[in-house]
Amino acid sequence: MPALLRSPRRPLRAAALALALLVSAALGCGEDPFAPKADLEVANTSVEIWALTGSPVNFPTVLFVAQRFTARPDAAASFDLAFDIDANGKVQVVPVSRVLTPLTSQRRVGFAQPSPDYNAITEAPRRGWVFDSILTVDVGEPFVVRAQTQYCLLELRDEVYAKYVVDSIFPAERRIRLTGRVDSNCGFRSFADGVPKF
Repeated sequence: MPALLRSPRRPLRAAALALALLVSAALGCGEDPFAPKADLEVANTSVEIWALTGSPVNFPTVLFVAQRFTARPDAAASFDLAFDIDANGKVQVVPVSRVLTPLTSQRRVGFAQPSPDYNAITEAPRRGWVFDSILTVDVGEPFVVRAQTQYCLLELRDEVYAKYVVDSIFPAERRIRLTGRVDSNCGFRSFADGVPKF
């Protein structure tokens, strides 16, 4: 009878031992088996967008960074960035909190300019961010965005990163063109080709 009571435990012990060995092997290789994994490739994007002020009411003036599309501002403030053109003909990049108050919660948007060379920016920086302020840039000036976004609402890390450079500004038309590169994997900072590792 004692043997019958002990026998069901053997498969459980074997399974626990196998799991411990797998975790140990993964940690031995320097990988955290519980770390978030990216599954989307970093993507290039082209943005044509209109200024918040002075443009026709049905033209897109806001940007959803992770999804890479433009729209008109919505009452829920679910977008990340808006754009305007100042009196000197420069682009103003405006975080959502400076346009509308999001209904769900305050979402921080940060800007950084780690290099004057767009191609030299291979990852979003860890520090040097300025949050919830309007950034003014001219043609050829790159900038990096860190957007706390509803797109990442159910993820462990709730921000996405992107880099942009202003290609052209048309003040009379209230129109702006930008080139960008977006890492839509929540919390990943790399702008390298393919699926990011960090």
